[in-house]
Amino acid sequence: MLEDPQKRAQLVDTLRAIAKAAPSVPETTPALALQPNSLGAQLMAQLSGWGDRLAAETAAAGDALADLPLLWRRIERGLANPRAQKAVLTASGNWRW
Repeated sequence: MLEDPQKRAQLVDTLRAIAKAAPSVPETTPALALQPNSLGAQLMAQLSGWGDRLAAETAAAGDALADLPLLWRRIERGLANPRAQKAVLTASGNWRW
């Protein structure tokens, strides 16, 4: 089709006619215009960093969970140590409820 000059010219004419008939795209206005210092602007400013804060807190929680086995081993070693057991029992005997 593109190698035939007549069909190619017909295709170009058709494309030009479509381009002329297509409606022009109107210039769009912003969906939401916020006034400076308005409640909406303040909310947007507060919410804009929400995703970053959530990601940081999730990473911190992951780090804390990764440290749990280390904490557990430390507790086990402390419970296996007779001197540490005596210190815990002595300290717990001094507590007054």
